[in-house]
Amino acid sequence: MTHQSATRSRLLLVILKLAVSAGLLAVLLARTDLASLANRFTRVHAGWAVAALGSYLLMVVVSAWRWRVLLQVQAVAMPLGRLTESFLVATFFNNFLPSNIGGDVVRVADTAQPAGSKTLAATVVLLDRAIGLVALFAVAAAGAFLAGLAGLDLPGSRFLWLPVVLAVAALLPALRAPHVLARLGAPLARLGGDWARERSLRLVGALERFGRRPSAIVTTSAAAVLGCSWCRTPRSRVAASPSLECAALSALWYRCR
Repeated sequence: MTHQSATRSRLLLVILKLAVSAGLLAVLLARTDLASLANRFTRVHAGWAVAALGSYLLMVVVSAWRWRVLLQVQAVAMPLGRLTESFLVATFFNNFLPSNIGGDVVRVADTAQPAGSKTLAATVVLLDRAIGLVALFAVAAAGAFLAGLAGLDLPGSRFLWLPVVLAVAALLPALRAPHVLARLGAPLARLGGDWARERSLRLVGALERFGRRPSAIVTTSAAAVLGCSWCRTPRSRVAASPSLECAALSALWYRCR
């Protein structure tokens, strides 16, 4: 391919990305009450809005860093900027699509080639997703506990610790003895043939590497808890959260630059 044809292809790709992004934003805005949105923004305190945007962007960077740490455990090296870009695009699709699966697919697709395996890339993304979810429940449970000390009774708040305990109880054996999971899944692997057995081995290998590096799990879990904690206060003070608009505009910028 000549330099001229490569430049033309790159230009066409950028135009296509712009068109798709513009189309998605148009659909998003078409489903939004713009008058109501404008009215909400006029009531937003500028200082809290800046704090919310800053905390959200910081949370994105920290989330990408967590992802990078988990990838490094699997000997997959990717720059933080590239992972931040992918995370922003994934965040946009998480907000735009009915579920969060679209965003996870983006993250797996962006790391499958450097990881050399879609199974490995998916394992890292799923573990990162689990860590974030457990951190969210831990922050909610801690907040409910503090609210109780202040005299505020929140019905059902005592059960918020249950998902955290169950997740830790399931994660520890999976990381310390992944071969047990392999034995439990052996019947399914036999039904799936060589394809399923190969992916089962890759999954067990990934879990074993995570089990040998518990410090990475602890570090990313602590970062997730801190991220859930610091970004809630300023964003809760903003009537119209900028998270969706930030994700959309950032995804548009990163994908089309």
